[in-house]
Amino acid sequence: MRLLLITDDPAAETDLRERLEEIAGGDELELKVVAPLRPESTLDLLTGDIDDAKAGAEARAAGAAAEGGEAEAVRSTDAKVGDADQLLAIGDALAEFEAERIVLVDPDDEKLAGAARERYGLPVSELSAG
Repeated sequence: MRLLLITDDPAAETDLRERLEEIAGGDELELKVVAPLRPESTLDLLTGDIDDAKAGAEARAAGAAAEGGEAEAVRSTDAKVGDADQLLAIGDALAEFEAERIVLVDPDDEKLAGAARERYGLPVSELSAG
């Protein structure tokens, strides 16, 4: 199964491996991890002052991919930074990775799952890091 994972929480990867095993249900997973940018302010985003936000997103993506890669079901992982708008980050990732399912880890918007499901026509589930 090709799984797109959107992670917005730096602590989320702590129990990701077990949850991916449950999602896989005995199948193998190809995992694409996307961590949206989280700039300090809208002004930072508009002015392009996103170095710190990009570094944070890279660390979140790499951490989640490393933790997910430890799951026996995961046969390949890829990690990248996504747009600050999570819905756009999902769309950008789906343009290059044909996921069969989307998993949101602690999304910052409670309506994101429904919006992603409606826009992209894929099953969407949410995981809480806590």
